[in-house]
Amino acid sequence: MTRGLILFFFFSLTIFPVFSQDAFFSNTGQTLIYLNPSCAGTNGYIREQSAFRVQDINLTVPMKTGYTSLDAFIKPINGGIAVSYLYDDQKNGQMKSNAISLVYAQHIYLYGKKIRLIPALQATYFSRSLALQDLKTIDTLDFRKNDVWDTRRFIAPPTGATAKKSNLDLSASVLMQSKNVNVGLAVFHLNQPDEGLWGASALPYRLNLHGSYAMKLIEELNLSLFALFVSQKDFKDVLFSANFNWNNEFFIGLGARKANALTANIGFQSETVRLGVGYDYGLNTGNPYVYGNNSIEIILSFNLKNRFSENSSFAEWKTW
Repeated sequence: MTRGLILFFFFSLTIFPVFSQDAFFSNTGQTLIYLNPSCAGTNGYIREQSAFRVQDINLTVPMKTGYTSLDAFIKPINGGIAVSYLYDDQKNGQMKSNAISLVYAQHIYLYGKKIRLIPALQATYFSRSLALQDLKTIDTLDFRKNDVWDTRRFIAPPTGATAKKSNLDLSASVLMQSKNVNVGLAVFHLNQPDEGLWGASALPYRLNLHGSYAMKLIEELNLSLFALFVSQKDFKDVLFSANFNWNNEFFIGLGARKANALTANIGFQSETVRLGVGYDYGLNTGNPYVYGNNSIEIILSFNLKNRFSENSSFAEWKTW
């Protein structure tokens, strides 16, 4: 009964419609802090995760997004801390975004440490820039928002217009974990900072609701189900994936972003290293610039020894 309810939760998330503003990754397991800041310190070790995404590899100037994070469990505070960096490049530097984040996550154990509840706060400093001198056409597409600027208005910039904007961005999240189940909620851009380069523009809230369930199929084969619902202003997205892990060393996964893209990933992991590659195949020709037609992600992660790890009841090698 319990397993059936959990499976129903994952599949029911796929009924929502889709459309994005912030950058996104299909391999969410390798961008955990970006998915939910409450993941800081959850595997008990010092963990480094990196992902590099090239969207629309068939274009002359594809979108490129890089992300790296470092998090650790700290016994004296019985919590986790993390630092992360995001770089997003649209149209070969025409629009660039940089963001560095700091996270504090408090680990609270319940029911004899069988359940862990983790509230977290994240502070981000971001900067965005627009290369006005490169805008040579009448209409220029903002690929991330699938929006069009009429660049003729750049001839007479409004008062306060700038080619660069930076600001402080605050987010909060919570994560509940048991041995096989994870459920989390993260709300980003709580203070709705001004990101406008052509006048004031508040960065809209982004909500991530996600869950995962792991089960053993046979002695050497494990299955992990994952579902993610994202909402940001008019954008709604759902990611559902199923990942198989053979002998805790080789993994392969398949997924879908509603009716907009199919995803696949494959890789290898040991106790200390995880290396993989993912591929997205776009299906929705109505919004090709949001998801891309052919996109690739490369992931690389490291687990490092942590002298406090033995004090975390959830610490386990090969947990990413």
